[in-house]
Amino acid sequence: MSEFKQGDLVKIKDGTEDGRMPDHRMGLIVEQVVAKGKPCNVFNIWFLNGETLKFHGMYLEKVTGHDAK
Repeated sequence: MSEFKQGDLVKIKDGTEDGRMPDHRMGLIVEQVVAKGKPCNVFNIWFLNGETLKFHGMYLEKVTGHDAK
């Protein structure tokens, strides 16, 4: 079972790069990827710039109310 779920606000960890990702690195999990009929630890993350990118859970940090300030 993953620590992340659809609807979670997450930040992509520093050191993980994708030119389509905004500078603030925060996005919303819109879907957990399913491979061979089973959920895996890969997520589609939607960013405010309109991009949806895939990231493995090891590159994600859950954003709490305190982190978002």
